[in-house]
Amino acid sequence: MLISKKPNLHHVSSFVVTTSYVWTCLVKYGDAIGEEVGGDESEVFFFPVDARGRLNVLVNPPVPLNYFGNCLGGGMAKLEHKEVVGEEGFVITAETIAEEIKNRVNNKDEFLKGAENWMSMMGTFGVMKTMGVSGSPKFDLPNADFGWGKARKLEVVSMDGEKY
Repeated sequence: MLISKKPNLHHVSSFVVTTSYVWTCLVKYGDAIGEEVGGDESEVFFFPVDARGRLNVLVNPPVPLNYFGNCLGGGMAKLEHKEVVGEEGFVITAETIAEEIKNRVNNKDEFLKGAENWMSMMGTFGVMKTMGVSGSPKFDLPNADFGWGKARKLEVVSMDGEKY
Protein backbone atom coordinates (compact mmCIF):
# COMPACT_ATOMS: atom_id res chain seq x y z
CA MET A 1 0.00 0.00 0.00
CA LEU A 2 2.68 2.47 1.00
CA ILE A 3 4.91 1.79 -2.01
CA SER A 4 1.96 2.03 -4.39
CA LYS A 5 1.01 5.46 -3.04
CA LYS A 6 4.58 6.77 -2.70
CA PRO A 7 6.73 4.93 -5.29
CA ASN A 8 9.59 7.44 -4.93
CA LEU A 9 9.90 6.93 -1.19
CA HIS A 10 13.48 5.75 -0.74
CA HIS A 11 13.68 4.47 2.82
CA VAL A 12 10.77 2.12 3.50
CA SER A 13 11.69 -0.34 6.24
CA SER A 14 9.83 -2.40 8.82
CA PHE A 15 10.74 0.34 11.32
CA VAL A 16 9.12 3.05 9.16
CA VAL A 17 5.98 1.01 8.52
CA THR A 18 5.56 -0.16 12.13
CA THR A 19 6.19 3.18 13.81
CA SER A 20 4.01 5.03 11.30
CA TYR A 21 1.16 2.63 11.91
CA VAL A 22 1.46 2.81 15.71
CA TRP A 23 1.82 6.62 15.71
CA THR A 24 -1.22 7.06 13.46
CA CYS A 25 -3.33 4.61 15.46
CA LEU A 26 -2.48 6.21 18.82
CA VAL A 27 -3.30 9.71 17.60
CA LYS A 28 -6.57 8.55 16.01
CA TYR A 29 -7.43 6.67 19.20
CA GLY A 30 -6.95 9.87 21.17
CA ASP A 31 -9.52 11.55 18.95
CA ALA A 32 -11.89 8.58 19.31
CA ILE A 33 -11.87 8.77 23.12
CA GLY A 34 -12.50 12.51 23.08
CA GLU A 35 -9.09 14.12 23.50
CA GLU A 36 -9.49 17.66 22.29
CA VAL A 37 -6.65 18.57 19.98
CA GLY A 38 -6.74 21.37 17.44
CA GLY A 39 -6.01 20.40 13.86
CA ASP A 40 -3.03 22.78 13.71
CA GLU A 41 -1.43 21.48 16.92
CA SER A 42 1.84 19.59 16.47
CA GLU A 43 2.29 15.86 16.83
CA VAL A 44 5.92 14.82 17.31
CA PHE A 45 7.55 11.41 17.03
CA PHE A 46 11.07 10.83 18.44
CA PHE A 47 13.25 7.81 17.79
CA PRO A 48 16.77 6.90 18.92
CA VAL A 49 19.56 6.06 16.49
CA ASP A 50 22.77 4.18 17.24
CA ALA A 51 25.61 6.61 16.44
CA ARG A 52 28.42 4.04 16.56
CA GLY A 53 30.18 3.57 13.24
CA ARG A 54 28.07 6.29 11.63
CA LEU A 55 29.74 9.16 9.80
CA ASN A 56 28.74 12.44 11.41
CA VAL A 57 29.69 16.08 11.69
CA LEU A 58 30.76 15.97 15.37
CA VAL A 59 33.08 12.99 15.60
CA ASN A 60 35.63 12.22 12.91
CA PRO A 61 36.60 9.41 12.66
CA PRO A 62 33.29 7.87 13.76
CA VAL A 63 32.90 6.16 17.11
CA PRO A 64 33.93 2.48 16.66
CA LEU A 65 31.20 -0.15 16.42
CA ASN A 66 32.57 -1.88 19.52
CA TYR A 67 32.42 1.29 21.65
CA PHE A 68 30.91 0.57 25.06
CA GLY A 69 28.73 3.39 26.36
CA ASN A 70 25.99 5.77 25.40
CA CYS A 71 26.33 6.87 21.82
CA LEU A 72 22.91 7.80 20.52
CA GLY A 73 21.56 10.36 18.15
CA GLY A 74 17.98 10.71 17.20
CA GLY A 75 15.35 11.51 14.68
CA MET A 76 12.25 13.64 15.01
CA ALA A 77 9.20 13.67 12.79
CA LYS A 78 6.77 16.55 13.29
CA LEU A 79 3.35 16.93 11.70
CA GLU A 80 0.14 18.80 12.31
CA HIS A 81 -2.57 16.80 14.09
CA LYS A 82 -4.94 17.03 11.13
CA GLU A 83 -2.32 15.41 8.86
CA VAL A 84 -1.87 12.42 11.17
CA VAL A 85 -5.60 11.76 11.63
CA GLY A 86 -6.53 12.44 8.02
CA GLU A 87 -7.42 9.77 5.49
CA GLU A 88 -3.80 9.59 4.29
CA GLY A 89 -2.39 9.81 7.84
CA PHE A 90 -0.47 6.55 7.67
CA VAL A 91 1.11 7.42 4.33
CA ILE A 92 2.02 10.95 5.49
CA THR A 93 3.57 9.74 8.75
CA ALA A 94 5.54 7.04 6.92
CA GLU A 95 6.80 9.56 4.39
CA THR A 96 7.80 11.99 7.15
CA ILE A 97 9.70 9.36 9.16
CA ALA A 98 11.38 7.98 6.01
CA GLU A 99 12.46 11.48 4.96
CA GLU A 100 13.86 12.15 8.45
CA ILE A 101 15.92 8.98 8.21
CA LYS A 102 17.12 9.84 4.72
CA ASN A 103 17.84 13.54 5.26
CA ARG A 104 19.07 13.58 8.85
CA VAL A 105 19.93 10.14 10.19
CA ASN A 106 21.71 8.93 7.06
CA ASN A 107 23.30 12.31 6.27
CA LYS A 108 26.67 12.73 7.99
CA ASP A 109 26.43 16.54 7.85
CA GLU A 110 23.06 16.55 9.64
CA PHE A 111 23.07 13.50 11.92
CA LEU A 112 24.43 15.04 15.15
CA LYS A 113 24.16 18.67 14.06
CA GLY A 114 23.00 20.82 16.95
CA ALA A 115 23.35 18.02 19.53
CA GLU A 116 24.78 20.50 22.04
CA ASN A 117 21.36 22.23 22.09
CA TRP A 118 19.08 19.19 22.25
CA MET A 119 18.54 19.25 26.01
CA SER A 120 17.73 22.96 26.10
CA MET A 121 15.19 22.44 23.30
CA MET A 122 13.27 19.75 25.22
CA GLY A 123 11.14 22.34 27.03
CA THR A 124 9.60 23.42 23.73
CA PHE A 125 8.19 19.93 23.23
CA GLY A 126 6.33 19.92 26.56
CA VAL A 127 3.34 21.69 25.02
CA MET A 128 3.19 19.33 22.05
CA LYS A 129 1.80 15.82 21.83
CA THR A 130 4.83 13.57 21.62
CA MET A 131 5.48 9.88 21.14
CA GLY A 132 8.79 8.11 21.21
CA VAL A 133 10.42 4.77 20.74
CA SER A 134 12.71 3.69 23.56
CA GLY A 135 14.51 0.75 22.03
CA SER A 136 15.17 -1.41 19.04
CA PRO A 137 15.80 -5.10 18.38
CA LYS A 138 19.15 -3.97 16.96
CA PHE A 139 20.22 -2.72 20.39
CA ASP A 140 19.85 -6.33 21.65
CA LEU A 141 19.99 -5.40 25.32
CA PRO A 142 18.63 -8.73 26.61
CA ASN A 143 21.70 -10.50 25.21
CA ALA A 144 24.27 -7.85 26.10
CA ASP A 145 27.14 -9.21 28.18
CA PHE A 146 28.79 -6.50 30.24
CA GLY A 147 31.36 -8.89 31.69
CA TRP A 148 29.27 -10.40 34.44
CA GLY A 149 27.05 -12.63 32.28
CA LYS A 150 23.73 -12.31 30.56
CA ALA A 151 21.10 -10.15 32.28
CA ARG A 152 18.34 -12.03 34.09
CA LYS A 153 15.92 -9.12 33.77
CA LEU A 154 15.57 -6.00 31.63
CA GLU A 155 13.28 -3.09 32.35
CA VAL A 156 12.62 -0.01 30.24
CA VAL A 157 11.68 2.99 32.34
CA SER A 158 9.32 5.59 30.93
CA MET A 159 7.80 8.74 32.37
CA ASP A 160 4.56 10.49 31.55
CA GLY A 161 5.26 14.21 31.51
CA GLU A 162 1.80 15.04 32.86
CA LYS A 163 2.21 12.89 35.96
CA TYR A 164 5.81 13.63 36.96
